[in-house]
Amino acid sequence: GNDVRVPAENVFNLLRLGEKSGLGAIVTVNDLLNLYSDKTSDIYLPVLKIKDEIVSCEGIAVFSKTEYQKTLSGDACFGFLFVKNEIEGGTIVVKDTELGAVGVEILSSNTNLWLTKEKGKPVLNCKINTKLMLDEIEKGITASVNDKKISEIEKLVNEKIEYMCVSAINECFDNESDPFMLGRYAQRDYSEYYENYEDEWRENLKNISRRVNASSKLVRVKA
Repeated sequence: GNDVRVPAENVFNLLRLGEKSGLGAIVTVNDLLNLYSDKTSDIYLPVLKIKDEIVSCEGIAVFSKTEYQKTLSGDACFGFLFVKNEIEGGTIVVKDTELGAVGVEILSSNTNLWLTKEKGKPVLNCKINTKLMLDEIEKGITASVNDKKISEIEKLVNEKIEYMCVSAINECFDNESDPFMLGRYAQRDYSEYYENYEDEWRENLKNISRRVNASSKLVRVKA
């Protein structure tokens, strides 16, 4: 009956929730056309799982040309959204020696990508700026966190974001997939490299070095 079907509006809301929590992504028809029509870029799609009529986000499927390669999940999925500048929220949990597990909520995030030529080789630069708010602390209360501890938490979060982003880039490049549209950045920043490798772009992704730099700012109250 009608009860078994999942209405499109519910699916969209689920995907929106997934994107906000770092579990999935909203991909519009326009996004797909842009990626598909771009010679060196690859499409990606959200993965949904239906079990007992309950739908959940499972991650992001990445492709190489038209071939499915793998599904990014967990840290790699979250990192993918950071690299694509599609973070709309979510919580990051880090481990502090004194406070235990510390959860921070992402209030805002902005990512810049560019390519540089260093020692004759291409380097992908990924710079991420985030604004965060303390969410939960395992051993203590938010009021007890001083400036020194805030700096320590920011450092831990930066390391976690950098790890997640490198994981996402590595998994895509290892599978000859470029959903980040790096060819466009190469055309702008390092045209010589692009012209040399545009016909074998995916096969040469492994030769691009990766440098991710995260800079987080922890605020005490929600903006």
